[in-house]
Amino acid sequence: MEYNDMTLLVLAGGRSRRMGQDKRRISWRGSDFLQDLLRRAQPYPFWEILVSFAAPSTYSQTVEQNWPVRIVYDQRKDCGPMEGLYQGLVAAHTPYLLVLSCDLPFFDFTWLEPLWQAAVSQGIGMPLARGHVQPLAAIYSKKTTDVFRQARNDKMRKITMVLQELSITPVPIEVCDFRFFNVNTPADLQLARGRELNKNRAIPIVSITASHSGLGKTTLIERLLPLLRQQGLQVGVVKSDGHGCDMDREGKDSWRFSQAGASAVAVVSPGGYFVLQQTAAKADLLQVANMLYGVDLILIESRAHGVAPVLEIVDSRRSDEVLTPAADLAAVIIQAGCTPRQVRQLNPDNMEDILNVVLFLSGV
Repeated sequence: MEYNDMTLLVLAGGRSRRMGQDKRRISWRGSDFLQDLLRRAQPYPFWEILVSFAAPSTYSQTVEQNWPVRIVYDQRKDCGPMEGLYQGLVAAHTPYLLVLSCDLPFFDFTWLEPLWQAAVSQGIGMPLARGHVQPLAAIYSKKTTDVFRQARNDKMRKITMVLQELSITPVPIEVCDFRFFNVNTPADLQLARGRELNKNRAIPIVSITASHSGLGKTTLIERLLPLLRQQGLQVGVVKSDGHGCDMDREGKDSWRFSQAGASAVAVVSPGGYFVLQQTAAKADLLQVANMLYGVDLILIESRAHGVAPVLEIVDSRRSDEVLTPAADLAAVIIQAGCTPRQVRQLNPDNMEDILNVVLFLSGV
C-alpha cells in the first residue's frame, strides 16, 4: 500500500441533527473535530486532502486558509453523504480515496492495509465493525465513480443501498477495536470524552459509582472482573469506604504495630503485599490508584465521588437521581426508566455491553 496512491476525502457537510450542534466544530484536543482529524492526517503522504462541505461558509474558508487542503462543495442540496462522496470521487486524481467522516476522533491512519487490499480486489474496502458496515471510514476505487453517479441520478441517499447492489465483502473488525467509533449523539460525545481522559494516564481508570448503597456496585465489579481477565487484562480495584478501614485481624503483627502507633504498616509475603497508611483525612482516590502497578486497568468503586470517567448505577425508581457531574459521566447503568442526562444507558443484566463500554473508556 502506498499513501501517495490515495486521496484523503474528509466529509464535513452533515447537518448534525442527532448531535444538536455542529459536530465539525465541537471542541476537541485544543481545536475541533474536523481540524483535529486534519492535524492527525498531516504525517501521512496522501497525494491530496479534499474536504467536502455542503456549501461555502466562513468556516470552510477558515479550513482552506489554515490547512493544505482543497475544498469541494455539494452540487445538489440535501443529498447527504452520497453527494460528498460523489464530488470527492470526481475531484480526485488518484486511483483510490480514503473516505472519512469528520467525527472519527480515534481513527488510526496506520491501519489501512486490509482495507486497501479489499479495495484493490473489489473496488471498495469496507470495514464491518460491531455488526455494521462503515461506509464513511472506507477506501473507494476511483473506478466506482460511475456507480455512484448512477446512484446519485437515481436519487439514492444512502451509500449502503449502493453497497448492497455491489455485493462487496466487508472487512471484519474485532469487537473491541474502537478506531471506527464515530460521534453522532451527545451520548457518543460523553463516551469519547471519557476515553480521552484516559489517554494520558499511565494506567487507565474507570469508576463505578452509585448514589446510595444496595445498588450493586460490588456485585457489578465482581461480574466484570472475570470478563476483563478473559480479555487478557490485569485489573486493579480501589474501593472507597466511608465506614473505616481495617486490613488485618486483631492480634496479628500488623494490627499490633498499628495499635502501638505506627502511621503506616506494610506486610510483604511471597504472594503479594499490602500497605496500611493512616491519614488525617480521606485520601484522594486518584492518588491511591496511582500507587498500583503491574495492572492494565484500575476500577474504582465509590459512592458518587469517582474519578472520571464514571459509570453511575442508577435506581430505576429514582431515575432522576444522577449525582455525577455531567463532565465526568460517561454512561449510566439502569434496569429501566429514563435519566435526564444525554448519556448512554446500559442494562445491568447486559454484561457484554458494559464490558465493551469499559474497554472503550480504558483505551486498552
